[in-house]
Amino acid sequence: GPCHTALAASLGTRSKVEGRKLTEEISTLVGFVLLPASIAIFVFAPSLIDLAAPGLAHTNPLTRAIAVRQLRVMSPCAMLAGLIGVAFGSLSNAGMYTIPSLSPAFSSISIISIIMLQCTMGGTQMYMGTWLAIGMTCGALVQWIVQTLVMAQQGKTYPLRARWLNRADSGWKEVLLVMLPACISSGMSQLVIYVDLYYASFMPGAAAALAYASMLGMAPLGILSSSLLVPLLPRFSRLAAPDQWLQLGVEIRQATSVAVGLGIALAALLIPLSTPTVCVVLQRQAFDPHASNMVAQLMRCYLVGAPFYLLRDVLLRAFFALGDGSSPTWISLVSLLGNVALDWFFVNRVGLGAPGLIIATVIVNIISVGLLIVMLGKRIECLQISRVLPTWIRLVAGGVVAAATTHTVYVSSGSRILDWARSIAAIASPVELVHIVYWLMDVGMVCLAAGCGLCVYLLVLLVLRIKMVEDPRRKIV
Repeated sequence: GPCHTALAASLGTRSKVEGRKLTEEISTLVGFVLLPASIAIFVFAPSLIDLAAPGLAHTNPLTRAIAVRQLRVMSPCAMLAGLIGVAFGSLSNAGMYTIPSLSPAFSSISIISIIMLQCTMGGTQMYMGTWLAIGMTCGALVQWIVQTLVMAQQGKTYPLRARWLNRADSGWKEVLLVMLPACISSGMSQLVIYVDLYYASFMPGAAAALAYASMLGMAPLGILSSSLLVPLLPRFSRLAAPDQWLQLGVEIRQATSVAVGLGIALAALLIPLSTPTVCVVLQRQAFDPHASNMVAQLMRCYLVGAPFYLLRDVLLRAFFALGDGSSPTWISLVSLLGNVALDWFFVNRVGLGAPGLIIATVIVNIISVGLLIVMLGKRIECLQISRVLPTWIRLVAGGVVAAATTHTVYVSSGSRILDWARSIAAIASPVELVHIVYWLMDVGMVCLAAGCGLCVYLLVLLVLRIKMVEDPRRKIV
């Protein structure tokens, strides 16, 4: 993330030749810094796992052993992640958004392929866990190879060419001035996750439930975030000059409205469908209804903060485009300290358990968004974020109506579809076919309710005259 952000912000004002040299210099620097980091992760994997989740050594030694093995297998991803970030920045600055947006699919395809292979072969938990980590590492490697080949084809860089830093060139210094604070800010965000894992490791099943809830709730959010932010940063960077701040303020306001609208839409559709979604995707074998209810509860907590997650990402890109990495860093530090305090309060004092960890994160995100808006408003006086508050209120209204519609459609259609499923099951055999029929009916109910909710959401926004919906080609960044 920081590599992508810093490079994209700097390349926006440079020629193609200068951009290629700068990309090769940053790639070389990132490789030489993160290669020792990958080696250190491999060597000190047991200590790192104990530091992140100390409770595993007592509650589940096998899980700890699997995690250590997986971390060692995935240690090359530390270096590959930096190189992939450099490629993201170079390609997005050139207006090539398809490869950066789709490249995470290579990791997904690799992991899914490994899982399908292991389901046919079987094996111990340690054996299967190791191959899962291999799938992740191979996916990251494929991402980097594909992006590097595309960059070479477009003349952005030459594969595996090392270029040492030129002291006379200020380009790499500009990149580092943004990258280092961005790394610290990103590191703070990761530390928040480790703090949550620390508390969750003492709660049976909490760490796994948090991971599943994050996957179901935050994965769609991550897709929306990538689709929005990949083209956004180069656009902000080209408007970073003070004489263009008026237009930059307009772009930021539009981007924040789109971010809030997408986050509310996701929350309005998935919060009412959290339990059936978890059941459809995860409930089988050892994953029983109790586990589904636990994950669904955590998923709802994550989704409440979806609009603020996207809004924070947009505002951070605005700061980085302006070359200001210190302000987000200080806010991230305050957020980390606030998250630690709220985790302790909600878990130890209030006794909320795992949901308290997510509630603490959501509260901290809301506060950090407020601080970012205030600080950015002081930097760009023409930002006038108050001008979009009426739009945000109408988006919330549309989300409430959409959520009610989604819930109503799911509940009302459930009994009728369940009768159909029972009729089919009465004449179907064997038992596996009956289970497939019920699962397909559940999928149909979820899709029907989500589709109706989305249509109602768009219709309400049109009725309320939200301009970005009426003319998306002109308004959406």
